[in-house]
Amino acid sequence: VLLFAKLLLYVTTTYEMPMMFLFLGAVVGSLPMLFGKAQIRRFSPKVLLYPAIGLALVLSLELLPPDLLQIELGRNPLSYLVLVVAGIVLAVALVLPGISVSYMLLIMGIYQQTLTAIEQLNLPFLFILGISVLIGVFLTTKLLERAMTKRSQETFLLIIGFVIGSLRDVFPGFPTGWEIPLCLATFCAGFGAILFLSRFSD
Repeated sequence: VLLFAKLLLYVTTTYEMPMMFLFLGAVVGSLPMLFGKAQIRRFSPKVLLYPAIGLALVLSLELLPPDLLQIELGRNPLSYLVLVVAGIVLAVALVLPGISVSYMLLIMGIYQQTLTAIEQLNLPFLFILGISVLIGVFLTTKLLERAMTKRSQETFLLIIGFVIGSLRDVFPGFPTGWEIPLCLATFCAGFGAILFLSRFSD
């Protein structure tokens, strides 16, 4: 993280559109693995119901005030609570398959802010976020493990809904000019990398 934060901050700022398509490709690339884990043998109402619930939960995030996750420690006391909640959400991303931490940071709108905090060694920000992630892992691992064991298909269907719903937040718009072939290449790179890793792990 320390080695690549500065590089990632630079490329996501300088080449925002191609990098967002790289993330988009990575997200889409995780879907085949998730469908495989869901083990859908035949159609049933839950095949539509659980992804719809996941989709609705992600879309409901748009109802939140747009500046809610603009974290300014020391200026806004609410920012400390928001950072704790963000850390717990990241913990869930760590535990669940198919959802990455960077992907959740993008959805919450604090990806670049976190990279900047790492680059500048903003210790209060990093300490609160890190402790919150650890707390979140301890709080949610048992619950998620039970869900993955006893309700495996429903859990993966719900995750599929999360992923599909988040595509809207990751999609940066349509590229123009020289960015079109570059964005196509980065999308394919992200998609291919995740698809390869998921098959390699199997």
